[in-house]
Amino acid sequence: MDPTDRPEPPAIPDTVQELLRTRVHNFEALEVLILASGDPKRAWTPAEAATALRWALEPAAQAFQRLQASGLLRSPSPDSYRFEPSTPAVGEAVSELRRCYAADRLAILKFMNSLSLEQMRNAMLRTLAEAFRLRRREP
Repeated sequence: MDPTDRPEPPAIPDTVQELLRTRVHNFEALEVLILASGDPKRAWTPAEAATALRWALEPAAQAFQRLQASGLLRSPSPDSYRFEPSTPAVGEAVSELRRCYAADRLAILKFMNSLSLEQMRNAMLRTLAEAFRLRRREP
């Protein structure tokens, strides 16, 4: 098979791109969201998620806190979290993310990487613009 004849991977839907851009800010949050949304009735503690994902506790705890702040998880009791999206549309976007992630994990990771690069570029441009901003001299 000629390498140029490979089928194009499915495009990431706009709803999934928006979800990743606005609510899932890093790879750890993505993995925790995939884990928690896989069984919406289950409440997870950061320690349980860290064990399941083979991580240290701190990154899991931070991911849970960020996802709760983003309206993707709810904390039914102290130190436990359950997948409970803030709106049905967000829940549908997460379902679509799960489908895309299962079909082409690499495409999702590449998209998230491009978002990170875009954020770094924007931060660098802001810093550069700030460096050249003329300031008033105090008398």
